[in-house]
Amino acid sequence: MDGKLLKRCTLILVVLFLFAGAQLSCDQNKTVVPASATNGSSEDLAKKYKLGKIKLPPGFKISVFAQVPDARSMCWGSAGTLFVGTMNEKVFAVVDSDKNGIADKIYTIASDLRSPNGVAFKDGSLYVAEINRILRFDNIENHLENPSSYSVVYDQFPTDRSHGW
Repeated sequence: MDGKLLKRCTLILVVLFLFAGAQLSCDQNKTVVPASATNGSSEDLAKKYKLGKIKLPPGFKISVFAQVPDARSMCWGSAGTLFVGTMNEKVFAVVDSDKNGIADKIYTIASDLRSPNGVAFKDGSLYVAEINRILRFDNIENHLENPSSYSVVYDQFPTDRSHGW
């Protein structure tokens, strides 16, 4: 991985975790409006979260990429989609289609899950680890607006939260 890509990935991770508890507005099509559209400009959000107080090494900068509620883990899809697992019941897909460093859309991929905090991407499929099972969403990056149903890969884990999580 080259240095520029590593810097960008690191900053995206930092920013997403900084905003893990932020609230979003959702519409009926499972699309979440990006941070800049719901809560002001990136500059306003940077002030709100006091990003200027974060000390970074030379050559690094920090900005708001997206606000994802309860973010826990993330992975990249092969087409550049950032998938985000949560501690609650949802999994999100974050898309920056114009590549300007600010998310254009955030989609809800799944809801009503049990702590879908583990996400992994391989060969076009998104794998999601819940408390008691692992799910697979095939060809997900081509179906972000209307995700297809998932397949259960494995469901023999303990069902109690304290062990499964």
